[in-house]
Amino acid sequence: MFYTFSVGINGFFRYNRFQQEFLLKSKKLSELKQRQENIDRMLSNLKKESSWKALSREKLHMIDPDEVAYRFYYEEN
Repeated sequence: MFYTFSVGINGFFRYNRFQQEFLLKSKKLSELKQRQENIDRMLSNLKKESSWKALSREKLHMIDPDEVAYRFYYEEN
């Protein structure tokens, strides 16, 4: 009887550990799926020329050949 009780308790604790591990892995999986969706969305946006222009303007500070860019410098006292 004691053996059956101890096996039952051990099984219960193992079940709780597995359930916690499952919940953590499920949460991680949903986060990774969300990240993958964001990456897919970004890649599909890169198929448009307008997104390339916007990225080059933002990241590389590029301008079109017929545009004029002004830069203002100031001195700190």
